[in-house]
Amino acid sequence: MRQHARRGVQATQVSEVSEPSADPSERPALIVFEVGVILPALAILIYAIAQNPRAFHTGLLLWMALIAAVDLLPVSTWHGIQMLLDFPLLMSVAMLYSPSTAAAALFIASFDSREFNRRVALIRALFNRSQVAASALAASATFHALGTVHDNAGQIVLSGLTAIAVGYLVNAGLVAIGASLLYRERLSTVVRRLRIGRPIEFLVSYLGLGLIGIVAAELYLKAGFWVVLFVMIPLVLARQTFFRSLALENARQQLAAAYETERQRAEDLERLDRRKAELSQILTHDFLHAAATLRTASTALLHKWEEIDEGERLQVIGWIERESNRLKDLAEHSIAIMQMDADGPMPSPRPEHVADLVKEAADATNGLDGRLKIYIGNDADGVVVQADRSRTLQVFRNLLINAAAYSEPGTPVDLEVVPRAGDVVFTVRDRGPGIAPEHLDRLFRRFSRLPGPLSESAPGSGLGLFISRQIVDAHGGRIWVESEPGKGSAFSFTLLRDEA
Repeated sequence: MRQHARRGVQATQVSEVSEPSADPSERPALIVFEVGVILPALAILIYAIAQNPRAFHTGLLLWMALIAAVDLLPVSTWHGIQMLLDFPLLMSVAMLYSPSTAAAALFIASFDSREFNRRVALIRALFNRSQVAASALAASATFHALGTVHDNAGQIVLSGLTAIAVGYLVNAGLVAIGASLLYRERLSTVVRRLRIGRPIEFLVSYLGLGLIGIVAAELYLKAGFWVVLFVMIPLVLARQTFFRSLALENARQQLAAAYETERQRAEDLERLDRRKAELSQILTHDFLHAAATLRTASTALLHKWEEIDEGERLQVIGWIERESNRLKDLAEHSIAIMQMDADGPMPSPRPEHVADLVKEAADATNGLDGRLKIYIGNDADGVVVQADRSRTLQVFRNLLINAAAYSEPGTPVDLEVVPRAGDVVFTVRDRGPGIAPEHLDRLFRRFSRLPGPLSESAPGSGLGLFISRQIVDAHGGRIWVESEPGKGSAFSFTLLRDEA
């Protein structure tokens, strides 16, 4: 069983398999290696024919014809490299004839049908033949150095197995080096991928084929070529069927794996579509609700200005301001969700002074109409964090507005800043009713809203805390909540300090 003999696929074919932008013929090291194998093989061919032309008699020509016929039944392996099933015949010729004659015969007989339509370049075709000839030369020289075909069975088997090992090492070495240069793979990787089956199975198979070659040589000497023909052809066909079944099984497993991958991908896309549909439904509902409230309030001011007193006007204007802010929040949430990928939002952090971030957060929420109390210790002066300003302000807005909405009107909301060794902790604390322990793990989920009268009076999409967690995580920080029913809640998050 020759592993290689057909590595010489055409350059365009190799490119289609492994490197679409590279032409293997442009690799000088590969060309030098192939020429270095070809020239000695050609020299041996010329020497063998000139030295003993009568060696190429009818018997050897029949062996060569059988080898050529078997070569029409290759089995593809890694990267389209083909494994031929003529190894027993190679061993028979190596045992029956001198090393130079065996090498010359295998050089001529080991053809590739693709040579006829020029799908294999000339230098590659010559290399394919030459490495087979080198394997035959090594195996034949080893066998004849240890014994002859006329020795006893034990000696023939011992000499034959040694020759098999030497021939395999020459064949595998030349194939692996050539493929390593061609595909730019590690030599060990190439050797492993050229093997079909598990190592022990491959070894037993290889030695078994070698023993068949020994038996075929003995049958030829005792009964003639036609007996060999009737024995070898069924074996070769059976072995090809076996390898074909292995290849089909591998292909089936690959298809099954690909199907499972695509099925999982389809399920993920379906799940994503459901989430998008759910998000669209929630956001659309909230947008329409806010828009309807604005329309009702503005219509009342437009058509009933004279009929309502100043207090009611201010109340309607308050509705308009509240719903306008709600629309703004919904728009920010929508943009944030659309910009998120599977790993969350991708911030662009830069050095930011803590005091500046806190001041801008207070301005963005209008100080919660006087309810916001800021506590920054003296040790926080001049502290700088790594933050994406717009994303971080979105977190501040979500936490501050939630604290104001989920606590009694007029109660204070605290914003505290505490620098630590490697980060800074920002805490938003309210005096609301607090959160029951069984609800804490739901807070940062998508579309999650807590039950209770305050939640009902503070409409929202349930995305604010989810988006805040995504943003903080993307900054390398952490966000959490501490709460006790009846004593309010404290939402905290961290940002990494800028050590530059």
